[in-house]
Amino acid sequence: MIQHPPLYLGQIVLTADKSRLGTISEVRGPHLRLQRRLRRSIWLPIESILWVDNERVVMAFKAEDLHRYQRRRQPSTTQPVGAFVRVVRPNHSPYVRAADAIAKQTNFH
Repeated sequence: MIQHPPLYLGQIVLTADKSRLGTISEVRGPHLRLQRRLRRSIWLPIESILWVDNERVVMAFKAEDLHRYQRRRQPSTTQPVGAFVRVVRPNHSPYVRAADAIAKQTNFH
């Protein structure tokens, strides 16, 4: 399995020809959900990632081939999350700070 850097919520997702698809809003099983401006969210298979850096995720297909990969509804997932997928939220997120505070209060952290 290919090893990638972690995927971040809010990370920009591009096609191989550099067309912007949206930002990562969720990773579930072997799929990631993209939030798109003025359009419905879509799900894409993680296996179609070409490369990842700290700011961008580049998919292995061109914009004209998006229809072959996208799903409007969350695909059923019977597979575990791939070994390289680790969703990391940036520390400056108020949601993460609130979740960490709650976890510390309840001794889950």
